[in-house]
Amino acid sequence: MKTILDIGNCNADHSFLNSMLQKNFAGTQLLRAHRLDDALSALQENEVDLILINRLLDVDGSEGMQILQHLKADSELQQTPVMLITNFDEHQQTAIQAGAVQGFGKSGLLSEETRQAIAAALGEG
Repeated sequence: MKTILDIGNCNADHSFLNSMLQKNFAGTQLLRAHRLDDALSALQENEVDLILINRLLDVDGSEGMQILQHLKADSELQQTPVMLITNFDEHQQTAIQAGAVQGFGKSGLLSEETRQAIAAALGEG
């Protein structure tokens, strides 16, 4: 079973993401965090295969890139694939330069391209 950590998505987007993952990656466990502190707690308590970070965190609108940069600076976490969830190409490119793999936007969540990108990040594609 693969475990994915979702950081910074509202209830509706988290639910939509979970539905897509269950449909395409049966048995996937989706954990949830809202900020860096609870994300780090989840990462200490669970072996996570992929981290998804919303570009703007739902709780306070802060930049998800700050979390990405923190995770990629941590020697224990830097090998875990991270995707930024954003529809904006320039933010995807910034995330990739910071060590993320190609992410996806919410508008493309149900696309085959997104499914393939997640499968590749999980080592299934």
